[in-house]
Amino acid sequence: KDMTIPFEQKKELMSEWYKKINDLIISEQFTSETLGKILADVDIGIRYHFKSFYYKLTSLGIPFYIISGGIADYVSTVLENYCNFHSIPANHIFSNAFVFDEDGVMIDMKKEINTTTKKTILRDKNMPYRRNSIVLGDLPGDTSMAQNIYALSVINIGFLHDVSELISYKSLFDVVIEGEGDFILADIFA
Repeated sequence: KDMTIPFEQKKELMSEWYKKINDLIISEQFTSETLGKILADVDIGIRYHFKSFYYKLTSLGIPFYIISGGIADYVSTVLENYCNFHSIPANHIFSNAFVFDEDGVMIDMKKEINTTTKKTILRDKNMPYRRNSIVLGDLPGDTSMAQNIYALSVINIGFLHDVSELISYKSLFDVVIEGEGDFILADIFA
């Protein structure tokens, strides 16, 4: 959270840090078979009412761009199991991915997203202009993604886990959902 570090330097430092993590995972001989077993046991919940929100927006032709610092296979599996995410061709997941060799052993991690690069990913990918956009995030820096979206208007929705940051979140986000609050916004768009 050191705002005195210039963006380019921060980007470089984050890349170095992620390379060290990547090298550590590679040294453990992680395999695609192990990943498959992990994904087969995925049983994670998504906020109540998200499914209604998702289907309402997709029925209106509004695509979802998921930008996650997580692993694409995991994010994709959760969304596919929950709401058939990939049935909408315009939906995209921008995330990180494991790269496996022909024997299924991890040899690299395609690290596309971290806390620094996610701010500019939509601009860098030349995503099409949208009249209206919604940005969902759980970190204060997630609002910076809105600055790089080609849209007439953007609504920032923040998920707040630490109530001591409520004042800060209210100044950054248009809507704040506290704790494990449900995704009641589905009713607003109904």
